Amino acid sequence: MNELLQYIAELLERVIALLSRQARAEETASAERAIADVRIVDTPVPVRLTSATVQAELDEPIAVEQSGSWTVGISGQPIGVNVQNTPTVNAQQSGNWAVSVIQPDYKYAVISANTSGNTQVVAGVSGKRIVVVAFAVVAAGTVNIQFRSGTTNAITGTMRLVEAGGIAHEFSGGLFRTGVGEALNINLSANVQVGGHLTYLEV
Repeated sequence: MNELLQYIAELLERVIALLSRQARAEETASAERAIADVRIVDTPVPVRLTSATVQAELDEPIAVEQSGSWTVGISGQPIGVNVQNTPTVNAQQSGNWAVSVIQPDYKYAVISANTSGNTQVVAGVSGKRIVVVAFAVVAAGTVNIQFRSGTTNAITGTMRLVEAGGIAHEFSGGLFRTGVGEALNINLSANVQVGGHLTYLEV
């Protein structure tokens, strides 16, 4: 009788162990299914554009254009403003459509000044602003520099350079800009050679 009870107890232990292993396997499978069902929401991810000839990954929003007539719906979003001071809105469109990437028309200028006062870097353009997106300068001696819209309107603070010292900045959204139709000047506090370059847009 004791042997029979011991045998039954061993069988029960085996059954319990088997049920425990099955439960753990089901929990693992459930967790894997849960992970597989996870969706990323409201998280910026690179956009992949694919065509017969071009494939690229973009890490930031791109400007697009479309030909033909179409309608959009504004979905209750705040209206933003781009570097051209033009309102931008979120839009929706149904149907088939194609887009093309609009590359910014970057322009470049040399900075070379050596006399106290204003030196023109970029000439004014009628009806447009000069938006500087990158610049770098190095001085041959101690001098204060400042970028100006025209000859009098400061569009940066005064920046102090020492001999062989320099400054470099870049921001695709624009670091500073001139008034409409006004030239971009660099102003020096002394007769010191300051050289460099800048990248800009006309908007």
